[in-house]
Amino acid sequence: MLLKKIQAFTLLELMITIAIVGLLAAIAIPSYVEYRQKARYSELVQAAVPYRKAVDICYQTTGSLSNCRAGQNGIPPNLSNNTTSLVAYIFILPNGLIFVFPNTQDGFNLIQDFYTLTPTINNNTLNWQYGGPGASKYISS
Repeated sequence: MLLKKIQAFTLLELMITIAIVGLLAAIAIPSYVEYRQKARYSELVQAAVPYRKAVDICYQTTGSLSNCRAGQNGIPPNLSNNTTSLVAYIFILPNGLIFVFPNTQDGFNLIQDFYTLTPTINNNTLNWQYGGPGASKYISS
């Protein structure tokens, strides 16, 4: 009677496979978290767009940034204490400077991750420059 040889994985082969999967997970999970935060940060950037456009129109209409305040001359009012999205606050200063602050969720911090848009006048048109600590972390140049 012939005995059949049983073929299976050895313990060493299984341990090597588990080690490789663990190594791949250790690399992939932090990359995924960073990618997810960058994608979520775009919500703050997009929330500023209507305010930026309104300041553009206000400046073209009135000829001065000092007249471009939240809630006046076609500019939406400031957004305060919003809890339904990532955006907690949006403020427009009298010089057209826009601040967008995130809610403290999904790893974002109100102070360390805010986004700004700063208008500068160049040949009677507004040029916008983004900034803030969040922009340097989440927006690729």
